Amino acid sequence: MIISLIPFFAAAQLQPAAIFAHNMLLQRQQPIHIWGKGLPGKQVSVSFLQTKKTVTAKADSSWAVYFPKQEANAVPQSMIIVSGKEKIQFNNILIGDIWLCIGQSNMEWPMSSEMHFAEETANSNHPLLRFYNPAYAGKGYYSTTFTDSIVQLLHPGTFYKGQWQSSDSNTFRTMSAVAYYFGKRLTAAVNIPIGLINLSMGGAPLETFIDINALKKSQQFSAKQNKDWLQNDALPVWVRERGQQNVGTASAVPADANGKNHPFKPGFAYAAGIAPLLPLPIKGILN
Repeated sequence: MIISLIPFFAAAQLQPAAIFAHNMLLQRQQPIHIWGKGLPGKQVSVSFLQTKKTVTAKADSSWAVYFPKQEANAVPQSMIIVSGKEKIQFNNILIGDIWLCIGQSNMEWPMSSEMHFAEETANSNHPLLRFYNPAYAGKGYYSTTFTDSIVQLLHPGTFYKGQWQSSDSNTFRTMSAVAYYFGKRLTAAVNIPIGLINLSMGGAPLETFIDINALKKSQQFSAKQNKDWLQNDALPVWVRERGQQNVGTASAVPADANGKNHPFKPGFAYAAGIAPLLPLPIKGILN
């Protein structure tokens, strides 16, 4: 929960990036980068590990601060961000290694469907293992049109929705089984906090996880983004079929020069999930 001192009816101007929340994990041995949005020209102060950093929000409302790199720390810490009368506090923060988990159904496959789920439930309480395991718009919709409520979420800023959680018998149910067992084993082996960011998506083509500009610059793959993706023969038939099933006849779907937004659209998962995390130091990628 975010703690704020402003009246509930006032519009909040102070907005840390969505990845920052209670129970989060920050990367060890790298400068700690905290960023977000604020009222242009207004000071933003961030207090963490007995150090305070103050900057002024730029004309585009962005702000960012850096704290010195730290070694792994399993002692829960708090972070306080203040701008004017607004105050946001995040608690139970650890420092360790962050792994970004990306893939299709093999990576997305949840613990609740894993064959050892029942017996593992009793062994799932790992305070040093943290998940950022967001749900995504349209999950589980196959041969049907997206509802209006899903269509409204087909923007990069709203496609993924989640929060940091500690591993326990409740939170690990929807976590990727591959990622969970990897994190559990790694935590025990290195004895430091481990954070897992899970952006996997069952059935998704690789193209959705690639920056659209990278596709444009590639002689081999540029054809994958040069027109409406739903009509683009350079993309696999099954990718276009899923898109047609979900958004082909849907109205008011957000779109651009490459067509309607969809989880399988080239560059879309990159824009929605990976690009916002680029300023965040991580240990590596699991796929």
